[in-house]
Amino acid sequence: MEARTVHLHVDVVVEGSVISGEVTVLEGGPVRRFSGRLGLITAIEQALNVPDGEGAGSESGF
Repeated sequence: MEARTVHLHVDVVVEGSVISGEVTVLEGGPVRRFSGRLGLITAIEQALNVPDGEGAGSESGF
C-alpha cells in the first residue's frame, strides 16, 4: 500500500448539540454533505476513498 496525503476542507455549522456541514477534497473532489457526528466521520471516509481526480464537482446527499 502506498501512502498519500489528502487535503480536506471541512465546513461545520453548530446549532446547539447538532452539527452539519460539508467535507471537500481540496484537489477537486466531490462535496460531501453531512449531518451529525457519525455523518461527519462518514463524509471524511468517503472523501478519502475517492481515487485522485474522480468525481470532481459531484455532490453527495445527507
